Amino acid sequence: MKKCLECGSEKILQNAETEERTFILMIKAFGKPDAIVFKDAVTSKVKAKVCVNCGYVQFYATNLSELNRIYEIHVNSYNTKK
Repeated sequence: MKKCLECGSEKILQNAETEERTFILMIKAFGKPDAIVFKDAVTSKVKAKVCVNCGYVQFYATNLSELNRIYEIHVNSYNTKK
């Protein structure tokens, strides 16, 4: 098990849900951010790890395969511009 980045404790609560009364916290990325329409948007829910010793919170995305796809689009686009 990983230790808390802040205090070093191993008391980490895994997979805590983020909650807001009116919306769910999400990450949004675009494969084509400069496009006017059809931006190839990808969203991902956000989960959290909470250190119950000091309260440090670490957020992470859950839709890694789609975010990785968007990342590859950006990397390939940057490499072709060189």
